[in-house]
Amino acid sequence: PCTLLHMVTFHTIKSIVIISFLFLTLLLLGDYVRIRLDYYRPLSSSSLSSSYHHTSSSSLLTTTSSSQHPNSIIATPQSNLTTWLYSLHLYPGDTLFVSIADRSFSPLVHAFRVRLDRWGYGRNVVVLCLDDACMEYANRTSSYHAYGGFIGIPYTKPMKLVALMKFNTSLDLLQDGYDFIFFDGDVLLTGHHDPFRWMLPMADTSWDMQVQADRYGNPDLVDMNIGWMWVRPSSNALAFFRLSYQEWTRTGKWDQLVMNNIKNHIWETDPNKLIINILDLNRFRNWMLEAPDRLTKDSALAVFLRDSVMVHYTCVDQLYKPYYMRQYGTWPDIDHYYSHAPPLVSLFNVSGSPEQVYEQILFGIYLANHTARSFVWPTHVHLTLYNGTSFPMFSGMFAVNFRQADVAGLHPVEGRYIDNCIREGCGLTYVPAVPIMRVSEVDSSSSSLEIASSSPHTLPSTSPVFTLLSRISSLKVEEVAVVDMQGFNLCYSRDR
Repeated sequence: PCTLLHMVTFHTIKSIVIISFLFLTLLLLGDYVRIRLDYYRPLSSSSLSSSYHHTSSSSLLTTTSSSQHPNSIIATPQSNLTTWLYSLHLYPGDTLFVSIADRSFSPLVHAFRVRLDRWGYGRNVVVLCLDDACMEYANRTSSYHAYGGFIGIPYTKPMKLVALMKFNTSLDLLQDGYDFIFFDGDVLLTGHHDPFRWMLPMADTSWDMQVQADRYGNPDLVDMNIGWMWVRPSSNALAFFRLSYQEWTRTGKWDQLVMNNIKNHIWETDPNKLIINILDLNRFRNWMLEAPDRLTKDSALAVFLRDSVMVHYTCVDQLYKPYYMRQYGTWPDIDHYYSHAPPLVSLFNVSGSPEQVYEQILFGIYLANHTARSFVWPTHVHLTLYNGTSFPMFSGMFAVNFRQADVAGLHPVEGRYIDNCIREGCGLTYVPAVPIMRVSEVDSSSSSLEIASSSPHTLPSTSPVFTLLSRISSLKVEEVAVVDMQGFNLCYSRDR
């Protein structure tokens, strides 16, 4: 009987412990779920009135009196992010420019900020960092405010993490009364227009969001591209982001698709619950909708840049984005890239088969390396395939892999570097007449154009290549060596 009593007592105590543990677990889980659901539960007028005070512009603020910022009533920060923003003296009323970046996108956001400084908004650039390199870049360059609160969050797919960061940040900012422009890291300003010039002002309370279009067409029908969106802290905007976050959490689909679906659903039921101003694509450019071929002429590119507020380099491989940004005139003078222009070697009349084009570009790199100059990558080449098909304006970037040359440490500059440099006021002089070397016909067995792997000083003084190198070396630093490749037959030694 004693043994039986002990067994009953033991199992009774064990059951009580297990039940108590489960009960506590359910309480904690319920509290967690309540907190998370609070992020995206649909808004009601009663919940709004109990949590926020409405201003005339429909801003949502839990207000306290303060004289720290002359243009707004300062809210009590409700999240780690907004507490951090307050420590930087960035308050509701300061339109934030928010982006997400890792080590590869940090220089691109830096370029965005340099352009933004022209209108005095640069101090409002906030970057949500994905890695420590992003934080270190900010510390080294002071180019943006780096927030590291998301670093280390485990996620199998990077774009899922980016979407989570975008939703959580937007909700935090809206709930604490901030208006903000969320921009993708591959957006650059042209520098020709204040970014607010072609958007409705905050004083106009008729809008909740202003967003880039994802295609041309009727603004009431086109999808949004969330790579550029200005959001005001209105009840409509907050409800929209809560619903979008809820749907994204449920489906795990692409965040832009989810937000467009929610937008369409709201517009079908009551368009007044979300007022979106779709921005003019002729001002807020979406690169995937552009035809780069029409920008081959300098005059066409000049008009393109003059009319554009910004360019969103969509559907461009990440490895080539920096080159596109430079080539098409949106890259600013970071680290004296233009103001301290190096001496240059440029080629024109590059033409022939893929192998001949390859050899000619290698020859240009050879000339640059042996005269302590930088090589200007050809914008276009005249490429002829073996079947006779001809491409007079084939992109030089793709004829020979620009990225490989850059990674190899050759650091060539973009084909339009000279024009970009002059536009940025670097003082470079373009001298197309010096030097031009033309060789009409050279026997392929001749050694006169043989390019050996050894020093060019070993070439005979009668060699045209030796003469060309000497003439380039005699140029002034600010003069550009322009070499006409028409008629060049190149013969490389076997050991190169």
